Amino acid sequence: MGIAAPDKGPERTWGKTLERIRNKTAANDKAPPPNWKKDKEFYEKAQVFIQAMKLVYRDPTFHVAATYDEQSATSVFNVTAEALRYLATKLAE
Repeated sequence: MGIAAPDKGPERTWGKTLERIRNKTAANDKAPPPNWKKDKEFYEKAQVFIQAMKLVYRDPTFHVAATYDEQSATSVFNVTAEALRYLATKLAE
């Protein structure tokens, strides 16, 4: 999407990254770059995957609000792997 990687600690968060993706998507909707009509669906779905991982898995785990047994840990792994497989279909890194 052409979003610069954050270089400052406070900017290097899931929330800030998702905000940059939403802002870039809105800007692209207003002034579409080439291929945006085709690419928009990919980036919107990518954003949903990342948001879901953040809200359901990352936040409760890192803020010690959740614990996982083996079955739920496997579920987290599988969902994350599926999201990463999807992202890898279009993103180079």
